[in-house]
Amino acid sequence: MTPSELFKTAHRLTRSVVQSGENYRATFGMALRKAYLAAKAAVAPSVERIIAAGSVWAKAGRRRVYFNNLADFLGLEFTHCMGKVSFATFRGKKMETGMASAIFAGLKAAAIWFDLDTETWESRGLDEDYRNAIVAGIYAVA
Repeated sequence: MTPSELFKTAHRLTRSVVQSGENYRATFGMALRKAYLAAKAAVAPSVERIIAAGSVWAKAGRRRVYFNNLADFLGLEFTHCMGKVSFATFRGKKMETGMASAIFAGLKAAAIWFDLDTETWESRGLDEDYRNAIVAGIYAVA
């Protein structure tokens, strides 16, 4: 990943999480670090460690490793009350509940998996930035 692509990714991630009145520079610094770590994680952990971090699914000759709780890999924490998000944090910083609800709904409908046959990452319902951030979070755990 070139430095230009790295900064573009960090700016997109920052714009998606920064709230009015928050320090854009500080949030951008965290996003840049996350983007850098994602780019640095190009050297993937072993397949065995990826399998240990997820759940293996096998059917009709296909083998995949699925991952639950995608919000955990992004650094998002939610508190629910009566089916709604009542409190949310992103890497320890409080975030607006409306934005958190939208992100949570999107992640709930999304899926990400590692195909063991082709050794590639695939996803459904995620844009590229979220997908890369989740993969980086999985690599950090694996």
